[in-house]
Amino acid sequence: MLVKLIRYVRGYVTCIARGKFTERLINILNRQGYTYWNIVPCKDGISFSVNVREYKRLRKSLYKTGIKTRIKKKVGLPFIIKKYKARKGIFIGAIIFLLITFTLSKFIWVTTVNGNNNVPTTKILNVLNDVGIHNGVYKENLNLKDIERKVVKKLPELRWISINLTGCKAEVEVKEKYKEPNKVLKNNQPSNLKCRRDAVVVKSSVLKGTPMVKVGSAVVKGQMLVSGVVVNGESEENTETTTTLVHSVGEIIGRTHYERTYKIKKKSEFLCETNEMMKRKRCNLLWFSFPIDFNHIKYDTYKSTKKTYYGYTNDIVLPFSLTEEYIYKLEKKNISLKEYKKQLNKLAKLEEKFYFHNKNIEKCKYTYRQDKDYYYIDCDYQVTENLCVQSPIIVEN
Repeated sequence: MLVKLIRYVRGYVTCIARGKFTERLINILNRQGYTYWNIVPCKDGISFSVNVREYKRLRKSLYKTGIKTRIKKKVGLPFIIKKYKARKGIFIGAIIFLLITFTLSKFIWVTTVNGNNNVPTTKILNVLNDVGIHNGVYKENLNLKDIERKVVKKLPELRWISINLTGCKAEVEVKEKYKEPNKVLKNNQPSNLKCRRDAVVVKSSVLKGTPMVKVGSAVVKGQMLVSGVVVNGESEENTETTTTLVHSVGEIIGRTHYERTYKIKKKSEFLCETNEMMKRKRCNLLWFSFPIDFNHIKYDTYKSTKKTYYGYTNDIVLPFSLTEEYIYKLEKKNISLKEYKKQLNKLAKLEEKFYFHNKNIEKCKYTYRQDKDYYYIDCDYQVTENLCVQSPIIVEN
């Protein structure tokens, strides 16, 4: 492979020698120390390859022998340079391309994160951006150990982080801290079921254990609902009993009440988004940004959102992107009491989905009030839920 590369850089020709005594050619090549290869007999002659410089010398040696040579094929870098010698722009462009490639290789253009399961990748990338790791940063000036310490300090969820630079790519390996799971009692561990809050029992279903309450009973927080102590063998004929400790299993459904209050600050007017909008585009190349259109913002009050589309090739982010900016006109609008109630209802409904996701809401009463600074909504919920909480039975020897 190396020999082929050297021959290509120096340049060589494949030629055909014809004459009465072409076998003399081989003697001359060997006697005068020429470097030749691919020697093959052909019609009325011999085909062989030789370096360009040696071919010029060989023609002079063959002049008196009556052997004539003709070039069949020219291969190598010298012939390419000669062909495009008049086209200087090609060489200048090639040099500029190599310089740009070398310059861009000194910067980071791709950042990947591996090893995270609970911490979002976007959160890690945002912290890396704050401490100096982002697309377009000059990698030679980066103190990776210092950056790793800063990231771990800002993200306590991470146990350690390692940043490796490979070419234009920053590979970030993270290890998250072990999160101790909630303690769950084993199925063979004796336990009671206790009440989580004040309620009225509406349904009872006990699979293991001794029920301590009946349907319709009022219970308080911490009261025992199902006992893990089971007495066996007691009857009118047999007074001997045995006591067994079991892992209580069951479901006690109770009706209870929750009270929640939500508030919104009073405002005489607020900015409302309209249907009128405009769009602007920008082209981003390396560290520079160029406007594609020249639309000027014609609104006094507005809000804008941006979308950036990056160029990719083989999952590698290119230093080229297109940004679209959507600008929406805002206008001042007076807010009424009816609108405030509507916003409070939305807030209450949203909280219900999160807080009561595992509870059944039977009734809900909304009460509205206000003071000098806020509007309030007081929510009184009547819900049914499972009241049982596992409580281990500790046996002392």
